[in-house]
Amino acid sequence: MTIYIVERKSEKVREEIVYGGALLQLVYKKTIFSKCLCAFITKLPLASYLFGLWQKTPFSKRQIEPFVKKFNVNLNESEKSDFANFNDFFIRRLKPDARAISKDLVVAPADGRYFVFESISLDQEIFVKGEKLSLPKLLGEDEKTASRYVGGSLLLARLAPPDYHRFHSPVDCIPGPAKKIGGYLFSVNPIALRKNISYLTENKRVVVNLKTKELGDVAFIAVGATSVGTINFTYQAGKEYKKGDELGYFSFGASMCIALFEPGKLTFAKDLKKHTESGMETLCQMGDSLL
Repeated sequence: MTIYIVERKSEKVREEIVYGGALLQLVYKKTIFSKCLCAFITKLPLASYLFGLWQKTPFSKRQIEPFVKKFNVNLNESEKSDFANFNDFFIRRLKPDARAISKDLVVAPADGRYFVFESISLDQEIFVKGEKLSLPKLLGEDEKTASRYVGGSLLLARLAPPDYHRFHSPVDCIPGPAKKIGGYLFSVNPIALRKNISYLTENKRVVVNLKTKELGDVAFIAVGATSVGTINFTYQAGKEYKKGDELGYFSFGASMCIALFEPGKLTFAKDLKKHTESGMETLCQMGDSLL
């Protein structure tokens, strides 16, 4: 499967170089071997733990230079250029001026590939006909909270391994406590999600309610994925945050940020909607306007 994305600033369409693409293709085939391999990788915490442990060893540092070259990672944006190990490089902070924060009401919470949907239902059809994302399941079987967002807007932001992996508030808000939901670590790459969108409701994730003045409540969901066993939050519940302020970060691997907005509160930018309708993600940077 070839994945095409649209670079928002240039409007150019390009093929995405998928980290571990051959393995992903193998794992998400419908063969008995692939299903067994998928279960081992995604459902056994030990596999993710050991892989994550390796990325924190000094030996993993040798992976950084070839990774940077292959995926054209811009280290000039990073606060530091020397890293203790691969995970240290992966969770790097950027220089304060590396990202411009839009003055619009809602901004991109992370560097990543974006899909947007408006007027969502309790069971929203996404990507492929018949593949539906259940809001109650996404929110941890919370029917009451899910009902608040029926008819509202949904944002999916996929972070690939080469991306900057800290996530930020998309709005001015006061975040509540983090609600942890246990689960597995399926891939959030389109190779996997186009076959089973419910992976998003089965994966380990954390839900945070963001209280805002202009938009009501916004549900922010950080989703772990393959090799991302830990979602790290750096914010303090009850404290005021401006859009673009850091909320947390993902350790090594692909991952996803999801945001739910109440009905009638916003309309996403035309280019984001157009690309979503054509089945292509839009590559955005943290702080870009989504309106």
